Amino acid sequence: MDEIAGRARLAELVAARRKSLRLSVVKAAGGAAVSRGTWLRVEAGDPIQAHNYAGVDFILEWEDGSCERVIAGGDPIPLSPDPSPRTPHDKIEEVIEWAETDPDLEEHERQIILAIVKARVNRDGRTRAEVEHGRDDRHSA
Repeated sequence: MDEIAGRARLAELVAARRKSLRLSVVKAAGGAAVSRGTWLRVEAGDPIQAHNYAGVDFILEWEDGSCERVIAGGDPIPLSPDPSPRTPHDKIEEVIEWAETDPDLEEHERQIILAIVKARVNRDGRTRAEVEHGRDDRHSA
C-alpha cells in the first residue's frame, strides 16, 4: 500500500474510532495534545508530523505505533482491556506515584502536579492518606 492510500485508510479508521468513543474533534484533538487543525488533517488523509501520531494512538486507545502501522498497510492494535477496571482512587494513586518517582520531571513540574492532585483530593473531601490507601470513608456508615 502506498503512503497516500495508507493515510486515506487511516483517516477512515480514525474518524470511525473517534465516533465510536463518542469524542468530538475538539475533545479528541485535546486528548491527543494536537491542534484541531492537525486532527482534521489526519481525518482528511493529509500528512502530519510523525510525532503527533503518538497522541492520536493514545486518545483512540490504540497501541503506540498503530497509526504508522495503518499507513504502512497494517491494522491498528487496540490496547488490551484492563482485567480489572480501575477506580478513580487507583488513577489518583498512579498520578501521585508517577509524580513522585518520574526522573524526567523537573522539581517545579513535580510540585505543580502534586499541588493539583492535592487540591482535587481536598475538594473531594479525602485526605492524601485515604487516597494512597484506597480508602473512601465518606461513603461508609
